[in-house]
Amino acid sequence: MSARTLLLLAPLAALLACNPYNPDLGQTPFRCGTSDPACPEGYVCVENSPADRVCVSKNSSAAPDGGNGGTDASLIDCTGDNNQEPNETIGDPTVTPIPDFQDSLQLVGMQICPEGDVDVYYFRIDTQGKNVKVEVMYSSGGGTLLVDVLNQDGTSIRTGTSSGNPDLITAEVPNLPIGKYYAQVRGDQGVRNGYDLTISVTGP
Repeated sequence: MSARTLLLLAPLAALLACNPYNPDLGQTPFRCGTSDPACPEGYVCVENSPADRVCVSKNSSAAPDGGNGGTDASLIDCTGDNNQEPNETIGDPTVTPIPDFQDSLQLVGMQICPEGDVDVYYFRIDTQGKNVKVEVMYSSGGGTLLVDVLNQDGTSIRTGTSSGNPDLITAEVPNLPIGKYYAQVRGDQGVRNGYDLTISVTGP
């Protein structure tokens, strides 16, 4: 089992659902969560705009532009999600706890960085007819991100779209058969950007 898999699963034993954050985000700013607590203990949420909210260490002197995917996305230092890397392909993805421990997962402060980076997340459907929704929240001012749901062969079965909110892209696939699936996040050519990822599985 890889180190990043252990990183995801270990907090579950301590009721991960209560606090989905890595307990030590370091000094680099990360996107705030969408519900309380918006940031882990020891961090404060700094809001530049409704679409630009980052968690910054209370002891940090860093400006809130080092990984939030905003208009200063060129300043991303590509270390914000090192604990998930490498997760470029379906052969070496980040393994999520879906469905063995929970039916949904939110990861904040992820990055498509450097240019050409691809992030792949593995989950399973264990009951015929379940539905999956993959959401990517990011600042479109930093460059366009793309999300796909892939089948076990790595073929896209749904590409995410934006509806009304340019900072949110969603890929939904209903009535899936039992099997292995992946959420894949990538950027347009030359794009480096930060994002938050939510994978939700619902149904029978």
